[in-house]
Amino acid sequence: MEKLEVERVWEDLKSLKRINYSAMTLGKGSETPFIIEGNFHEVRLLGTKGSILIKGFVNFLDARGICDCYLELNGKFNVVDISNGQRVKLNYKNAQINFIISDNCSFQLF
Repeated sequence: MEKLEVERVWEDLKSLKRINYSAMTLGKGSETPFIIEGNFHEVRLLGTKGSILIKGFVNFLDARGICDCYLELNGKFNVVDISNGQRVKLNYKNAQINFIISDNCSFQLF
């Protein structure tokens, strides 16, 4: 890629939204998850609990320290960080993930 093209891609990523649902309890079990849908530069779920479904494109999913959480990913994800998570159920069967960070995380994969 030429430098100009890389800069254009970076500008496109920076123009995407950032959302923050940190330290919240979301959803009511895997049957009725809280749904986050769209294209995002960053989704923050630091210390979040509950049931969450994310659909779309996410450049960086920051879910460090999530606890007692059902997390379903559906779409394309560049970086997913679930480090230091506790009792995380991660359903990624409908996701394309480039890089996942799971240091010190206790999780089940679906």
